[in-house]
Amino acid sequence: MKKIIKGKSYDTETAKELGANKYGDFGSHDYFIETLYQKKTGEFFLHGEGGANSRYGTWQGNSGWGDEKIMPFSIDEADEWSQENLDGDTYEKFFGEVTEDSAMITLRTTTTIKEKFDNIKKEKNMNASELLEFFVNNN
Repeated sequence: MKKIIKGKSYDTETAKELGANKYGDFGSHDYFIETLYQKKTGEFFLHGEGGANSRYGTWQGNSGWGDEKIMPFSIDEADEWSQENLDGDTYEKFFGEVTEDSAMITLRTTTTIKEKFDNIKKEKNMNASELLEFFVNNN
């Protein structure tokens, strides 16, 4: 699904899928699935779809049908959704290892710097948290 929201493009075909959670039995009117995505720019969004009686259903008069929706998420919303809906290993794969003294940092930078950061992560085989610690500890 592709959607333009407030001048920004959100596309499930080009974004990275971080995880999904299903509720209910497929085919039932209550069934829905939510999938968290991250764009190349680092922005997050949630794609949800479900049956007529789900939070994604649409009703008009006595007629209801399944539908789908894309919702932009802040990093805090993505973090909260992930903690509630993903297993610990999947969460830590994208948001970093959680320890008793860990804290979340949110940064905004240019897409060029983010691409360079992502390339260094790949080269060093580190996640974002490990790379930030490496930079801080070696300066």
